[in-house]
Amino acid sequence: MTGVLSEGLAKVGQALKEKKEKNIQNALKLQEMCETFEVKVGSSEFTAFIPPMVLETEIWDDLGKLDHEEYAKKHFEVLYGFPPETIEKMNRKTVSILTKAYFEYYGKVMKDRSFLDSMGSE
Repeated sequence: MTGVLSEGLAKVGQALKEKKEKNIQNALKLQEMCETFEVKVGSSEFTAFIPPMVLETEIWDDLGKLDHEEYAKKHFEVLYGFPPETIEKMNRKTVSILTKAYFEYYGKVMKDRSFLDSMGSE
């Protein structure tokens, strides 16, 4: 009986492992399709990304805590894909415009009832 039980548990464990791996793969595919939006600054267009939830709270909290330069250095790589050396060369006005444009768009997304309903929010 013990052999049958451990064999059954092993099968269940393997099935769970396969499901977890499939869920991870599907989540990564979904992340690749993460919503992006374009931000125009003068004649340049930038693609911005909605970050993973794990970073979202920190990105919002830091908005009022960090100065422009610190904020850009910490978050623009995630929000816009800029490497640190590019961020360091930006002037304050560019950082301000990109930060403002990002949060204006993000605010519109969060106010969109169809988006919130699809996420199960009330």
